[in-house]
Amino acid sequence: MRYARAPVQARGTTGEYLAESSGFDQSITDTITARLPASWLIAALQLRFVDGRDLAYADPSGIVRFYDPTARIKGHSAALVDRAAFEAILEAQNLACVWAIGGEKNVYSDRGMDGFGGRVTYTRLHVLSDGVLTCRDRFQSVDRPTFSQLRALAGE
Repeated sequence: MRYARAPVQARGTTGEYLAESSGFDQSITDTITARLPASWLIAALQLRFVDGRDLAYADPSGIVRFYDPTARIKGHSAALVDRAAFEAILEAQNLACVWAIGGEKNVYSDRGMDGFGGRVTYTRLHVLSDGVLTCRDRFQSVDRPTFSQLRALAGE
């Protein structure tokens, strides 16, 4: 199957480092996950790795412009980038930052397989362009339950 080329080019902003505790060498007891800057972002911001404890990357003047706070704080890995520096790179390279967020909300019965209260599926785009962050709904669908599914949900 051949796919049509997208009308715009896309660049990822981060990569992921993953070391699982279940690895063959058994050298770690916890799984480690970290977000790292993508190579194009490292080049554009002239970043260098400066601190392995904080997973910090600094520019040539020594100012930290990118880091993953979960090196010190428990939680999901995250990528934090200096907003002013990031927006300057976006503007210089005629880019916009886009986050695509999708989700689904469902209602099911814990009493049996037939209880269903409905489903909403959505996709939203958050776009940072020219210093302005906007949200755009791109897709939403609603699956409504049948009367018998609602009765089963209520335990009838």
